[in-house]
Amino acid sequence: MNLEKYRFNYSLAGSLQKPLILFLHGFIGNIEKFDEAIKLLGGDFSYLILDLPGHGKTQVLGNDEYHQIECIAKGIIHLLQELKIEKCFLLGYSMGGRLALYLTLHLPEKFIKVILE
Repeated sequence: MNLEKYRFNYSLAGSLQKPLILFLHGFIGNIEKFDEAIKLLGGDFSYLILDLPGHGKTQVLGNDEYHQIECIAKGIIHLLQELKIEKCFLLGYSMGGRLALYLTLHLPEKFIKVILE
């Protein structure tokens, strides 16, 4: 999926009839970082996990500007829109926590609750 100069590698798991949690990993992490947490949470939620730009299999199709937090945040919002996700829980760890904080401050209406680790 090419959104705002990104080709995100992501996994959308579980029933979208259940509350969705968007997981954002830390530096040198990838899409597998939250496997254990998702196992513990089980079937109570649906899950969107993605490789952040510069990590895993996500590709940045633009110049260096697209590695900046503002551009990455816009790319994630476009991904949520494309997937028709209006609101979700948000969990960000380390570098993903910084991105989650940015998203929360600029688009608080998109997130039910936020966990920053």
